[in-house]
Amino acid sequence: MTDTTDQLIDRAGNAVEVKELSGQSTYGIFYVGEPSPAGHAEFLDRQGENGPERVFHHTVVDEAYGGRGLAGILVDKALEDAAAQNLTVVPVCSYVSHWIEKNNWQGKTAPVTDEVQEWVADQG
Repeated sequence: MTDTTDQLIDRAGNAVEVKELSGQSTYGIFYVGEPSPAGHAEFLDRQGENGPERVFHHTVVDEAYGGRGLAGILVDKALEDAAAQNLTVVPVCSYVSHWIEKNNWQGKTAPVTDEVQEWVADQG
């Protein structure tokens, strides 16, 4: 994931950053200077019928950080990165699906099918 010069700020005015965690198929959202993520969005990459896909299957923010807008920042940046890599997003995670719809995201998406859900289950 490329670093952005835009400062990311939570609803309380604190600086956060989103990073793809190397080798973990996960994006983490961190408070600047903190070693552990406050939340993460898990994905799996696969070859779909129309090219490479990034399947987002789980997004969570630690309860202690709820209500600060972290999930939205996290998903926004994760989707931005997927689009920059020309990946089709498959939003198995209900939060990612809702975020895409709510924000009228214009990146490439593919529908969540039974086959995709079975594939995700087989990966775990």
